[in-house]
Amino acid sequence: MSQPAAGDTPVVEPAWRRIGAAVVILLASATSGISFGVVGPVLRPIAAQIGDERISQIIIVMPLAGLALGGLVGGWIAEWLRARRAICVGGLAFALAGAAALAPPSAPGLLTICFCIGFAAAIIGIGRGLLLAELYAGDARARMIGFASAFGSLLAAGSVWLSGVIADQAGWQSAFLQFTAVGAIIVVCVLVAVRGGAGSQERGARTDYRLLAPVLPIFLAGGLLMLVLTTTNTHIPLLLAEQGITSTAETSSVMSMQGLFSMLAALGYGALQARLGKVGVAAIGIVLLAVGNGLAAVAETPLAFGAACAFLGMACGAIVPCLIDLLLGLAAPAVRARALGFYAAAFNVGGFLNPFIMRPIRDAVGLQGLYMVIAVSCAVIGGAYVLGGAARARRAALARTAH
Repeated sequence: MSQPAAGDTPVVEPAWRRIGAAVVILLASATSGISFGVVGPVLRPIAAQIGDERISQIIIVMPLAGLALGGLVGGWIAEWLRARRAICVGGLAFALAGAAALAPPSAPGLLTICFCIGFAAAIIGIGRGLLLAELYAGDARARMIGFASAFGSLLAAGSVWLSGVIADQAGWQSAFLQFTAVGAIIVVCVLVAVRGGAGSQERGARTDYRLLAPVLPIFLAGGLLMLVLTTTNTHIPLLLAEQGITSTAETSSVMSMQGLFSMLAALGYGALQARLGKVGVAAIGIVLLAVGNGLAAVAETPLAFGAACAFLGMACGAIVPCLIDLLLGLAAPAVRARALGFYAAAFNVGGFLNPFIMRPIRDAVGLQGLYMVIAVSCAVIGGAYVLGGAARARRAALARTAH
């Protein structure tokens, strides 16, 4: 365990509490991925029950709307409840919302359930971030962020695969019980392992929002990244169906490649950023985004679609830990809860807007054309990012030489 960063309050905990808190961080890191991962593979059965493909796609991204709004208000909630109680409340709501799907749902009911799932996941995520920032710093923080992101991706990939299997065997509504199980486990673990005031900030403190200025670009980057990555859930099932691949289990197996390879990339984040720096990791991630989307545009077999999802997963596993690492390093402790919440809001607004932004492009150029447009856009942004970074490095080198 590293010493806290400058400006953080040192925390000394018994070993069993530190281990328990690490388990809570790992479990909590999975909730946002599960919140929309479970719903994607059951797109077609939901659409069949609702009778409207457009409504079903909105249902799929409703957890992202909940995550976004939960992010906007979650900083205040986490400051008021403190991390332990915030995670408990969020975990309980997560569990109950999943169980509510067992009742015969209407379209408005499903929209509400999915929104509540996302809102609860946002509260859990902010509490997790406060714990992580208090207990870890420096390279140890980078490693823990990578491990937590990897564990979250592993559970998200597992939930995508399991969702399809459960839907084929017991009906798509039963897949929502995964939320109930994860929420219940989180509540039990945090009650046992996390002390009452852990990860808290001073209540009622007046916030100087100018302290958020250094992290504003991170909010924008997170929103754009999620806008791109959500296309897997909203359009890959339809693209597979165009190629005659209609099995729910096979569809979920292809889509789970994104979570699996995100996990593998996130596991290596700590070592990779120590060697290449955060700028280098981000550049590699953008390249992987372009490659994954380009491959999806020309894929015709399940293997090729799985490879495309794998590249997108590696991009996610590289960029997401990098953004969180940057955020925790740049956000002042006084605004850390708000910064985590606003980041979650921006990140998930990007995902929620996916069907509204991508559908007109899809209507104009087709499903495969949509992925090619995304691939070219990522390539252009990546090129500009690399060139801009090189220019800044040259200016810094010239400044050092001048002095």
